Amino acid sequence: MQNNIDNIFRKIHRTFKRKNNKCDNIEILNAILNEKLGIGEFSVHPTAITNTMNNLHGFCVCYKEYKAFIPQLEVYRSKNTLIKAMGETLNEAEIILPNYVSLGIISHHCGQINKAPSRDMKILAGERSLTSMFPPEVLSLLVIEHYTKFPVLEKCLVQIRETTETYCLGLYRSAITTLLPCIESIIRSLGIRLGLDEPENVGTKFLLSIYDAWLKFYINDYVYRDYDWKPICISSKEFFSGFEERYQIALNGRNYIEKHLYQNTQNDTGISNLNRHSILHGFMTEYYTKGNYLRLINLLNNLCFMLTISGDPVSLFLSCDTVRSEAFLLNLAIFERAGMNRAIFLDKQNITR
Repeated sequence: MQNNIDNIFRKIHRTFKRKNNKCDNIEILNAILNEKLGIGEFSVHPTAITNTMNNLHGFCVCYKEYKAFIPQLEVYRSKNTLIKAMGETLNEAEIILPNYVSLGIISHHCGQINKAPSRDMKILAGERSLTSMFPPEVLSLLVIEHYTKFPVLEKCLVQIRETTETYCLGLYRSAITTLLPCIESIIRSLGIRLGLDEPENVGTKFLLSIYDAWLKFYINDYVYRDYDWKPICISSKEFFSGFEERYQIALNGRNYIEKHLYQNTQNDTGISNLNRHSILHGFMTEYYTKGNYLRLINLLNNLCFMLTISGDPVSLFLSCDTVRSEAFLLNLAIFERAGMNRAIFLDKQNITR
């Protein structure tokens, strides 16, 4: 947008706020537009942006080839911190906000984590929650019916599916180390879609920049995709992180990657030991737990959610069981039984699992 057009809309918005504190009177706005743009040079009508979880009410002003969104005062007061608060509780157990899980279930698990008296106990409560939210039935549905709908997952789909089998066998080391490259591949694919393609860059900053690019995309190209201008204050990270649930979900995933999964080992303050650097570089921390595999599945779901918002026509909800997913579930049950027999044998022989 040209600077002079930007300045014009800013002056209009500033004047409107001064003359009509609630910014809800179209007659006052119309008079200001007549003065600033000229009679008959524009059109204006009430509107609501519906691309957010809570509608944003205001006015649409069309001038030349530009469209501006002039928000009502109530937009600035938009507040919804339930998801954010849940995310902070889950973060205490080193878990991110789960997608494809109802708020009621998430709330229940947050309560269990809140009751835990220590960090160690919160981690254990979190792992119990993950096991409850992602039983084999859900894993089967994810790998057979859901992940298959995302084109960018195609090249690692078999590998992801194999990790569910390995997980059910109880081979958590193998499941985690096999799933980690898939996570990174998907982040890179998301980056390419957003215009960030650096195939040789494996740095944490680059991977985080992809998350940041998506957060920016969500504001400018998803929520405000029909507008060329809007006030800066309603397109900021601070504004969206205070009320918009989808933004909060993605931001929660981004913060987990920065603080734990992709944090330098020496700076990682987490106690789940799920740290890419220490795992792939052979520091051999005790990362091989059931919960840590499910932490990665949860992160993978977070990325799938972001892929849906950025263009993949895939539902934000899981479908019902299908014949194929139920058949694969039987396959996982076979692996679970084999895993139990393996564990019994190794324990009897006093062989470390």
